[in-house]
Amino acid sequence: LIDGAELGSKCQRKVKAGQVLRIETPGGGGYG
Repeated sequence: LIDGAELGSKCQRKVKAGQVLRIETPGGGGYG
């Protein structure tokens, strides 16, 4: 598990790239 609070923006880019990840960020909600 990765802290979405710090790596949220980077993880969101990876999700958009095509990876399926469930990340809970204080300012982005859940992405999956």
